[in-house]
Amino acid sequence: SYTSADHTLSRVALELFNKVYTRRMRLRLIGLRFTGLVHGNHQMNLFEDTEEQMSLYQTMDYLKNRFGSDAVGRASGFD
Repeated sequence: SYTSADHTLSRVALELFNKVYTRRMRLRLIGLRFTGLVHGNHQMNLFEDTEEQMSLYQTMDYLKNRFGSDAVGRASGFD
């Protein structure tokens, strides 16, 4: 389903990794790239999303609107 929440995208990425990884496989580096993403609002999941997560995303959106799109982000998303 469509989402703009990185905690949801991260969970799906981990699920995909767990489907293809075997313990005997040696890995040095693995990467994942999301392309073709569009801007939009986060649709809250009534049963999974917490008020704390929603507040975090609203605050991040506010800071990005005020100071620019690179002003704030999740630490795992920085190069």
